[in-house]
Amino acid sequence: MSIKDKILIKIKDQEIKPKPRWYWRVLQIIKWTLISFLLILSGCAVSATMYLLHEREWDVAWQAANNFGEYLLMILPIFWLVFLSLALIIIYYEYRQTKEGYKYQISSVIGITILISLALGGIIYAFDINYDIDQQVNAQPQFNYSSTEFHRRDVWSRPSRGFLAGEIILISDGQRLNLLDFNHQQWQVFYQHAQIRPRAVLQQGELIKVMGQVNDDNVFNAVEIRPWQK
Repeated sequence: MSIKDKILIKIKDQEIKPKPRWYWRVLQIIKWTLISFLLILSGCAVSATMYLLHEREWDVAWQAANNFGEYLLMILPIFWLVFLSLALIIIYYEYRQTKEGYKYQISSVIGITILISLALGGIIYAFDINYDIDQQVNAQPQFNYSSTEFHRRDVWSRPSRGFLAGEIILISDGQRLNLLDFNHQQWQVFYQHAQIRPRAVLQQGELIKVMGQVNDDNVFNAVEIRPWQK
């Protein structure tokens, strides 16, 4: 008995019936809808990555990091890169299940997907909505480690490496201020010889970033003062 005959007998015995044409059409619509949705999400991921890379203080991260691996973790938006990679994999898999999926090689599909994601990401980035998205991410405890705020606090909470940040709670005179850092420790910061960046406001309640060195217990000699926002 030939394979063809065996298949025909199996179809007859199990009463297998072909699915109606509308079923396949609906399935294709669902797949293309999912692909389109994932492309939009991947565009958002590209836009977020561009924004975060722009917001990173590369020079500071290099000095604050203990090694090159830690430096990469500081500057690279790992969450969004992983998210983008997963989205691209799912898009490729879903596209292969469509009618046209068999026509193109994997390199072509992935290449076109990346180009579309980059184009969408550039458009979203141009609308300048990434700050709002970043703030929303920062408000979620399970995701805030991927936000600019978390990164900035991590980099500038290393007084032993020369990086201190926090809220000004007292201005003593033109040479000294009291600072409450993000670990809830108070510091006396001497800044009489420090370079003060133009947008840095030395007033009570303001957030600032300070470069310098620890002089004594909770005493910090400032070399440069920057505004909290880049």
